[in-house]
Amino acid sequence: MNVEEDHLVSYVGECLEGDRPVIAASDYVKAVPEQLRSAIQAPYHVLGTDGFGRSDTREKLRQFFEVNHQFIAYTALVKLYEIGVCEKKMLTDFKKEFDIDSDKPNPRLA
Repeated sequence: MNVEEDHLVSYVGECLEGDRPVIAASDYVKAVPEQLRSAIQAPYHVLGTDGFGRSDTREKLRQFFEVNHQFIAYTALVKLYEIGVCEKKMLTDFKKEFDIDSDKPNPRLA
């Protein structure tokens, strides 16, 4: 390795550079998309199922572990809110429309 050369950026890093949040969602454990974390300089948040056997279908599994399309969209809104791109009202409206319970126990601890 030549330290005098420019630092090479991976293809993934090039595609996902910037300050906008990146949400990775997986039907598998979070460890799979976590492997990309070091290649992505943008804010990065991972959703994963972290354990099968909790549900009899993939659909129920995704709902239980908060990795279905509603939770992916909600997580994206939360991360955009955190960087000041969207308003809190969008979060509360979305939660109400899709019946997302913020007080629900963490699925990994349930």
